Amino acid sequence: MAAGLETTSSTICYILQTLSQKPEIRRKLKQEIDEVLGGRLPSYNDLKNLKYLEKFILEILRYHSLLLIMSRTVNKQDAIGDYLIPKGYQLFCSPAFIVKHSVEDPDNFNPDRFTEDNMAELSKRALGSFAGGPHVCIGRHLALLQLKIFTAYLIQHGNLEVDNKEHSRNIHFPSKSPITMTAVKKSTI
Repeated sequence: MAAGLETTSSTICYILQTLSQKPEIRRKLKQEIDEVLGGRLPSYNDLKNLKYLEKFILEILRYHSLLLIMSRTVNKQDAIGDYLIPKGYQLFCSPAFIVKHSVEDPDNFNPDRFTEDNMAELSKRALGSFAGGPHVCIGRHLALLQLKIFTAYLIQHGNLEVDNKEHSRNIHFPSKSPITMTAVKKSTI
């Protein structure tokens, strides 16, 4: 439960930071949210109609992947290239690096890279932050729901301004969160 709290709250920090620094993305989200919701609060059933919001969340997860390192025990001897990996060894990898660099131009934050043609493949990569297979995060669907509802509500009711002050942080898990935080000010966008 602590891991879900840490990763979701860190992702929300990145959402706030990104929205405060990218007004063109914020405007696109606001336009879509206003058209789909018409001033209503977002519900679960509305999410399937918020296509740009989906792309935005996937790009946040790709660009700011929080799972820095994970390990797996090798259950049978195998090889990666010229390297023999004996059974029982621990294999470590960096999902954050793999997920972020799974696309062309990885340092460019661009939700529009998730086109209808490549959405299925790219969303698998972006969701690599939740691991996969039998070890997939059991809170993945809840986290995605929370992130989408939070962002839609925030766009409807908040205005974002950059707070350039440094904030201390206390990280207890192998994840990352933004050092520069973002303030939320109640007003119209």
